Amino acid sequence: MFNLSVMKNKFLFYVLPFLVLTAGCKNEPDKVINAPLVVIDQPVPVATYHNNDTLLIQGTLSDDDELHEASVMIRTTTDTLFSFDPFVHELQTYPLDTFWIVNGMSTSTPSFLTVIAANHHDKVTEMNVPIFLAP
Repeated sequence: MFNLSVMKNKFLFYVLPFLVLTAGCKNEPDKVINAPLVVIDQPVPVATYHNNDTLLIQGTLSDDDELHEASVMIRTTTDTLFSFDPFVHELQTYPLDTFWIVNGMSTSTPSFLTVIAANHHDKVTEMNVPIFLAP
């Protein structure tokens, strides 16, 4: 009928390797992945810049793991006046330090500095600083 020895051997052959492999695995809870951190020091919100003024763009982009890409823009509601894509790939921190010379403004225009940072986990942070551009 039953050969207990054969069943025991089959059990050990099929189940024991599974038990050995799974015993070494840790069941860690999923790591919380945060979006990158964007800190803008300059320009300050609602500042006004006139033609030929130097608009400083300063701050820090950082991520707990590493950054993937970033974009910096000065834009109105209809146009992008300045665009810069800093190379941040695989950096944990990027010191943002650039500038734009205001030009071509014929009327006072509500505008924005927009900074976007993304990490390798598709988490994105967008920061908008309202500014005014004027002749």
